[in-house]
Amino acid sequence: MRFSVSKKDFLSALQKLQRILPTKPQLPVLAAVHIFVTENSVLLTATDLYLGMQVPVQAKITTPGVLVVPGKILVSAIASFPEGEIVVEETDGTLILTSTATKVSLQTASVAEYPDFPEVTGDAMHLSTSDLLSVEQYILPSVSKDITRPVLTAVLLELSTTAFRAVGTDGFRLSVFGTTQETDARRLLIPARTISEYVRLAQSESVSQISLIVSTELQQVLAQVGECVVFSRLVAGEYPPFEQIIPSDATTIITCDADELLEQIRRAHVLTSASSHIVQFAFSPTGVEITTPTTTDGSFIGTLESAKVDGEPLSVAFNALYLLDMLKQFSGQELQLQLTETLKPVLFRSNDLPSFLYVVMPFRVV
Repeated sequence: MRFSVSKKDFLSALQKLQRILPTKPQLPVLAAVHIFVTENSVLLTATDLYLGMQVPVQAKITTPGVLVVPGKILVSAIASFPEGEIVVEETDGTLILTSTATKVSLQTASVAEYPDFPEVTGDAMHLSTSDLLSVEQYILPSVSKDITRPVLTAVLLELSTTAFRAVGTDGFRLSVFGTTQETDARRLLIPARTISEYVRLAQSESVSQISLIVSTELQQVLAQVGECVVFSRLVAGEYPPFEQIIPSDATTIITCDADELLEQIRRAHVLTSASSHIVQFAFSPTGVEITTPTTTDGSFIGTLESAKVDGEPLSVAFNALYLLDMLKQFSGQELQLQLTETLKPVLFRSNDLPSFLYVVMPFRVV
């Protein structure tokens, strides 16, 4: 195998793969990059068996071939080369990289041990980059990181030719973004990590949309992002009936300036317990008071000057971190809180952002 490639192009392709390479691989060979050279193309592949990526690189090909080489040392070696052309050649199990006044030899691994990239066939669905960015901004903060509950580590995507909706929850809060659901929408449980890679690649490749091909039988999804292909396993299981959690009515409605609320929560959070982050709200016709439990460090009391309260008085306690994550998304907007009871889910929404709903479970304060 032999080809020549510019350092810039080779390093750019390898850096796209770098985050896919596992630090603690299930199999040693998974820490490697697979290089497949035909008469017309050079294709680089990395996978951890759950997420994989193929990236083409422009090159002048002399001799086709295939090899597997440790990924992180390959990336570091190429990054250290001077700018210009690099000749890549494999001889007797050794990968030789040659450039101006520089020569590096790397031992290759067994090609036979490297897993095949899956073939997923079917009709393509399209997801716009703008919708992907919305998923990253509004949904990913609510997705669970608890690997013992794998369904909650995924984003629920509902896709059809005319509709899009994304959902994320960790059991304590719920984010929903997109259009109303349709009965013919395809429901996919895509790992949050995969969504992040879609966003990163879509921006890197400067594409306006990506294409998804799903194999329900194999529980796999293949995404075409520009010239790159991303394989991911779907998460198996039933997503919680989240629509039942979204309050349909309210006995108390509060409107306020989102930025003012954000600043008060930030101030209150300084005084919250490191273990609970609890912030308490008292809603009444006279206004909104925000307090923190008294600790050895002190306490906090604040009010919302912009708040208007309509309905029954209520006292509710929240995890401040859940509010801080959400309030940043409503910057510059008038926010509405809809409540029913002290321990029932609370709905946050804005007329300026009707496609986004945020629901938080209150905490019981003893």
